[in-house]
Amino acid sequence: MEPELFAIMVSEFQNHGCQVLEIGGSDDHVHVLHTLPRAKSVAQVMAAVKAVSSRWMFPRAKQYEWFEWQDGYGTFSADYRHLNKVRRYVRNQRTQHATPGKLDTFKKEYTAMLTEYDYPDFTPEYVFPTP
Repeated sequence: MEPELFAIMVSEFQNHGCQVLEIGGSDDHVHVLHTLPRAKSVAQVMAAVKAVSSRWMFPRAKQYEWFEWQDGYGTFSADYRHLNKVRRYVRNQRTQHATPGKLDTFKKEYTAMLTEYDYPDFTPEYVFPTP
């Protein structure tokens, strides 16, 4: 499913004027390195990408009935001087999460990113609310 899902997502990013530089994921999340045109907000683009990809998944519901996007998303700016590093990071998601340890779950990975970059108001209860 992953190659088809990623292709649907890339197509929708492109429909909004974004260029996808890299896409990669694990069983429970996706990372996308993309440009963002000045006339679009991240919220507009992400709402569209999630909606289109969810509609694509719907007919496959029996096989992927567990599939559902979370309500939110995380977004970070990337320094163009470090794009190769970010590309490798996104490209290697499956490998990173396959190895037990520091980044083997989305929660561990996201917490490490927020901590490493000194995100000022990181509160685990807010970022990872209990359902």
